[in-house]
Amino acid sequence: MYSNSVHLGLLIVILFGGLISIFADTVADKSHEDCTALNDKVKHLITIVENLTDRLSQYEQELKNLKNRITALEGNVAINNKKNKNTPLRANLIAIHPNTTWQHNGIIVAGGNGAGKENHQLNQPLGLYVDDDETIYVAEWSNNRIMKWKSGATSGQVVAGGNGAGSRLDQLSSPRDVIIDKEKDSLFICDRSNKRVVQWPRHNGTNGKVIISNVHCWSLTMDDSGSLYISDDVNNEVRRYGKGEFQGIVVAGGNGKGNSLDQLSSPTYIFVDRDYSVYVSDADNNRVMKWVKDAKQGIVVAGGLGKGNELTQLSNPEGIVVDQLGSVYVADMRNNRIVRWMKGATKGSVISDENNQENRINQLRTPIGLSFDRQGNLYVAELGNHRVQKFNINSKGDDELVFGGIYQLIHIASDKCLNIHGAGTSRGANVQILKNHKGKNQIWLINANDDGTIKLINPFSRKVLDVSGGHTSDGTNVQIWIDNETNAQKWRLQSLGDGIYKLIHASSGKVLDVRNDETNVQIWSENNSTAQSWRLVPLVLSKDKCSDFNVKENWDYWGNDIDEPIANTTFAECYAKCCSDGRCNAFTWNRLDHKCFLKSSIGGGGNSYSDGIAGSHLDVSNLLGVFQQPLHMETNVTYRVESNTSEWHSTGYYVAPNTPIKIDVLDQAGGSGWSVRIGCHTDNLVDHETQRRPPLISLSKSLSFKRIQMSSQYGGLLFLESPDASGCSITVSLHNIILSPTYDLTNAQRAVNWRHRQRHAQGTWTDIAGRHIVFNLPSRSVLNLTKTQLDAALQFWDSVILASHNLRGTKPTHRERIVADIQPSVGYMHSGYPIVTQMNIADPKSDQFVFNTNFLKKNGSWGIFHEIGHNLQRDWWTFDGTTEVTSNIFTLYVLDTICHIRPGIHTWNREAISNTRQYIENGANFTMWKEDSSLALHIYAQLAREFDWKSYKSVFLHYERIKPSLSNNQEKIDYWIETFSRQVQQNLVPLFKFWGFPISQPTINTLSSLKIANISDDLIQIAPHRYRVKEL
Repeated sequence: MYSNSVHLGLLIVILFGGLISIFADTVADKSHEDCTALNDKVKHLITIVENLTDRLSQYEQELKNLKNRITALEGNVAINNKKNKNTPLRANLIAIHPNTTWQHNGIIVAGGNGAGKENHQLNQPLGLYVDDDETIYVAEWSNNRIMKWKSGATSGQVVAGGNGAGSRLDQLSSPRDVIIDKEKDSLFICDRSNKRVVQWPRHNGTNGKVIISNVHCWSLTMDDSGSLYISDDVNNEVRRYGKGEFQGIVVAGGNGKGNSLDQLSSPTYIFVDRDYSVYVSDADNNRVMKWVKDAKQGIVVAGGLGKGNELTQLSNPEGIVVDQLGSVYVADMRNNRIVRWMKGATKGSVISDENNQENRINQLRTPIGLSFDRQGNLYVAELGNHRVQKFNINSKGDDELVFGGIYQLIHIASDKCLNIHGAGTSRGANVQILKNHKGKNQIWLINANDDGTIKLINPFSRKVLDVSGGHTSDGTNVQIWIDNETNAQKWRLQSLGDGIYKLIHASSGKVLDVRNDETNVQIWSENNSTAQSWRLVPLVLSKDKCSDFNVKENWDYWGNDIDEPIANTTFAECYAKCCSDGRCNAFTWNRLDHKCFLKSSIGGGGNSYSDGIAGSHLDVSNLLGVFQQPLHMETNVTYRVESNTSEWHSTGYYVAPNTPIKIDVLDQAGGSGWSVRIGCHTDNLVDHETQRRPPLISLSKSLSFKRIQMSSQYGGLLFLESPDASGCSITVSLHNIILSPTYDLTNAQRAVNWRHRQRHAQGTWTDIAGRHIVFNLPSRSVLNLTKTQLDAALQFWDSVILASHNLRGTKPTHRERIVADIQPSVGYMHSGYPIVTQMNIADPKSDQFVFNTNFLKKNGSWGIFHEIGHNLQRDWWTFDGTTEVTSNIFTLYVLDTICHIRPGIHTWNREAISNTRQYIENGANFTMWKEDSSLALHIYAQLAREFDWKSYKSVFLHYERIKPSLSNNQEKIDYWIETFSRQVQQNLVPLFKFWGFPISQPTINTLSSLKIANISDDLIQIAPHRYRVKEL
């Protein structure tokens, strides 16, 4: 396509050049008649050029459409940001929308050359695993080997076994299943006839090693903690094996063979989801069971009504996959089909079958192995056809819609449009069919519901296609009504191919039907007539075509809470821009300034902030950044998090400004009190005379309801906030969000995820997380960093957090969070959750850049170390005047142990020594000591140098264990001196007296029996006569 455009362009240039040359060389020498003839030739050539120009424009438009389709396809499968994702699941990070379909004809991607043992053949393939790069691993039952088929290859490669059936470590015997553990870069294989599980090197391995023996392994999988799950069809159970365990514990079945809910009968393939729930193909019971973690019995999630071929039944279920929305995909072996059961459904739907046991492309024969790739394409291993087929997920073409897009619904029998009678906007306005006049009452926005249904919204009336009264009988009238999210407004799309659909009313099963012009649309029993068929025609409007669709005066944007009319021309232009990508929510409107702006231009129009003073506007673009391209919205993104403490949890997504988002709470366990937050900049600047940004730009809302909607004028990173309780979890579905370039050191797939987000994420702020710390910075500051650079920096910062806790005698319970801001609410930076700093930490050219690992290892970061120290401070050993001092005990410790800068060598010491000398020489006035934090730190550094950090650790651990009740400053001072003295078994009273500390007489008396510490460093030598015992 591109080359055609280039060739046409060159041809046009050549033709124009020819015209100029002809005219220049001849016109001066020709007669009037000759010039006339020449002019006719020129006109003819101009006509040719104009035609070629039109063709070039057509090619360019087709190229643009192709790019749009590719972009849309990339958004078809939502990729989750689940942290700690370091193990294989055959649905591999995907959430598939319930309306998704797959190509009817499969593609043979492995085998298919008859049963045999050559490398281009397979013989009874069973277990199947598809890697991120679409490489296929197949367990071959009859060839006693594991085969690897790269994407597009015509033959495979033996990667395990292949040396005949046997029990040697270089042999396999009837292997049934295989998975990949990427953390160990190994294959895990069910070596069935040898009754063992074998770990085999993924690359160039010649031998395996036995990791579990004496097990009748049929299938295996792994959870995200690295535990291995094995189904045993002889003992009718599934066991979980932790790392290094050899016995395992029963997590499903184990109560003998049977059909009770606590039993299994010949369990075959298994799947473990992110909740550690185990799904089991219970083959002899013709059902799929779900066993929630620690449950004593299972739940039937598919089949269970006897052996059969009805959609409520299964016949010998085998391969099984569960996507992130909870939909179960089953290889229904004896029915030769793949069936999908939505979460909570009572019957399945066939997504691939043909029920004819032949080996043609679109037919299945004893399907067993099942897997998805990252794009949502379906892979099926066929035992009977000795091959693996790939069924590509449908692109958003004839058989798949863009949810959130605008359409006209054309009635096939009449070629008329679904039309709101009289352009009505009131509740109960009738819906009819009418000639296409491109009116506002013939435009429908299709939104997806989470249960697989859709709703049809007319954006200008802000009403929804509705079945009157929710009735279900034939002939019930169809109307528009306010969106009340009832079943009366839910529809299912059944594709008839070629862009034609039936619209089936979800609760009645009746079909959208109409017979005559200007008669009301109704629901009616399905009869397969063209009166019940509709073509869905996508609309992509331009500014020039805006008037064709009657975008005129006094129309609000249906999705915003705007009550007053909006100026016609500007709003029409805004709407035209909105519709340029087929989505009505691609723009926002500022009713104060009557300005429209695309979400691709943060900081313009509606992103200004008014503080009530005329003409006073604060722009957030200097903080939050500017979108450079139109935004790609994602919906139906499932996110789950578990927590044991109060913390923000990054979803990996960003909310665009003035964009309504919807959050559905799918599941919640443990403590209540979850909330959602948009934006990481929580500092409140309301009371500040000078404001460099709007004072409140972060928004939080409780998740106490099943569904909430919210939007932020400024947008920002999207977080879930957990309650301060243990054992909490929540699963939510997120809608209308954009991908953000986040990174998590705990995610074993972070390299792949980071590359994907570097290319596709549009969020202007990022969440970069280590194990114990996380940074929120502008995306532009980190997008050029590699995995190696990020890992090194995060490991450094993790060591800082661990060192600080190690000093205090505690362990981290949450990740410390650091947010860069153009105006912290207190000081240059401040502690808390989050720690808020200046923007220089986000500048890659600055020495203060938090990911400048080499500089940090050599010089440290006093400011951030100090704020982390504040977060670890204890009131027990912090008294008046030491709030900014005892936090720096942690700073000194980290500088010493991580950066190898000894206490007293840092520039702090050199800069403070003059004042310190004067203080000591003048007699050590404790009031002055409390007012100078640099001066006050000297004694704490002195204690570290004289008695080592082990003493500090013991002292702090004592406080953590005893938790002393100290009511005033003097008690705190005395307790500190006494505790430290007893720890080092030396009397430190003279040292503290040297610095001017007030010490009570009982404390002096208590410590008098201890040997006085012999300290004679440079500080003592300033006034050695003052280091003595007074009235002990």
